[in-house]
Amino acid sequence: MATVDRESEAQAAGDVATRLATAPFVRIVARADGDGVAAAGVLARALAAEGVPFQVTTGRTAADRAARARAGVDGETLLAGAAPAPGEAIELPDATGTVPLSVRAWRVADDLLDDRGERSGIATLALAGAVAAGVTPGAAGTAPLSEAVDPERRPGVVTPTTAVDGLAHSTLVHGPFSGSPERVRETLGPVASPEDAEAARGLASATALTALNADGATAAAADAVERALRPRVAGPLETVGGYADVLDAAARESPGAAVALALGHDAREPALTAWREHGRRAHEAVRTAATSRYDGLLAVRVDRAPAATVARLTAAYRSPEPVVAVVADGAAAAAVRPDVADAPELGRAIRAALDGEAAVDTASRPAVARLPETTEPTAFVAGLREALS
Repeated sequence: MATVDRESEAQAAGDVATRLATAPFVRIVARADGDGVAAAGVLARALAAEGVPFQVTTGRTAADRAARARAGVDGETLLAGAAPAPGEAIELPDATGTVPLSVRAWRVADDLLDDRGERSGIATLALAGAVAAGVTPGAAGTAPLSEAVDPERRPGVVTPTTAVDGLAHSTLVHGPFSGSPERVRETLGPVASPEDAEAARGLASATALTALNADGATAAAADAVERALRPRVAGPLETVGGYADVLDAAARESPGAAVALALGHDAREPALTAWREHGRRAHEAVRTAATSRYDGLLAVRVDRAPAATVARLTAAYRSPEPVVAVVADGAAAAAVRPDVADAPELGRAIRAALDGEAAVDTASRPAVARLPETTEPTAFVAGLREALS
């Protein structure tokens, strides 16, 4: 069966590549997260190499993407992210339902490209997209990508910049050091600036121990912190994981900067600026937001913080309950603690809590929704509790 799936996926990817290669124009509608933007970048760079004109646009929810896909275009529309779009729109093939968008995009691009030299750059981008989707390199269809990129594993922490700047703003880990470079220096001291491999190992140990021993840290943090250790070195931003973190944070904070970075433009600084602001706001919210604990659910109320990232970090490092729901102004996000074996179906629960009225994106990680203006946060939490019970 696995062989059949691989063969059918290869055929489907080839069919998509053929349609794109002959299109007069391709509009790519991408999910506004790291995986979606990376997928868009992979496809766009392959199209550019083959001389096919394109446009990239993003949408935070499936409804947003559907609206963009319905707009008329003289050419093809390709979806990098689920959306109830017109029948003519192209979707990235995935026979198993488990492969990240960026990996699916890479399979199409690999068939599309005649320029073999472009493959290296887009392979690294696709691997970063998969990491942004929460996949460990080698899993979920990424083995060929990992082989193509062949990143070097090093001791230390996963960052896109220096260790101090990286730990301050990383959304891969949360601890007393998170939120500002000053916190990193005060918490970790001289070890925060490693000068050799042995010092980098010391920084990794100090980072993990500090995160795990922080007030309010949960057992789930032991698994979560592994994503921030032993970086894979490749790509334009120090590490593959750091590249993934910047793509995801920037896609949620400033989609234009994330798309420009994924397209290979000179957008490093705008993307890093968006990543820093996103990380700062997310960590501050995790640290200070009002919470309400119920049986099976931790509800978090924030104002202007990024709901999805707050939900993911809280679930990974702080929640005593299996599900975290974050409610912000006009938006909500829900995440399951990473050590929960039988995860509930959050998309179904969110729709039930809102009587199906919201624009819900269950494929996003975490699940996100745009809340109707008439929805009170307390009513949403009550509805979610009932749906999860």
